[in-house]
Amino acid sequence: MDREFLPGQAYFAGSGPDFTTCRTCAFYDAKIAGRRLVNKRQCGKYVDLMMKTGIKHPVVYDIPPTTRSCKYYKEASGEIIHGTEVIPASGAGSAIDRQD
Repeated sequence: MDREFLPGQAYFAGSGPDFTTCRTCAFYDAKIAGRRLVNKRQCGKYVDLMMKTGIKHPVVYDIPPTTRSCKYYKEASGEIIHGTEVIPASGAGSAIDRQD
């Protein structure tokens, strides 16, 4: 398994299910503690893990939607809205190229 480290991702890219990306993950562009993250392309699981360590305002990073998913990947339910693009959650990985 080819893993890469991406700051702001909860775990190594490529450690999640095959052919899945952050775009279809329930934690991508998530709400943490009832508030939307500042940047819409962030990993909510990363922010949650950082807050559990006592960091109240963790540094957040921009995560491209085509980033390979990590071990915390959880398929989003319903429709995923990013900007003007609506992606059916059931299409996880269907038309997304895996970058090996």
